[in-house]
Amino acid sequence: KKLTEFSFLRDNESICDLFLSDVDSLSFIPEMKSIKNLKFWNLKDGDLSYLLNSSTLKTVDFHPDKKSYSHRKDEINKKIGK
Repeated sequence: KKLTEFSFLRDNESICDLFLSDVDSLSFIPEMKSIKNLKFWNLKDGDLSYLLNSSTLKTVDFHPDKKSYSHRKDEINKKIGK
């Protein structure tokens, strides 16, 4: 069985770059202390708004840009890149 729930990373202080194949939710990302780059293929809950609450995240990449996702990739990267 594949791991798709990653909330155990919530308080991680060392991971800067993270690639996830399938992930249930990105709700843990804002609490990751050093995350700068995130890549994933499939987000099951489709909620990308958590990424906007990260103070360290610089780039997000995912494929494909699904209609079920709350934001498009370019929208997220514009908002977090400020």
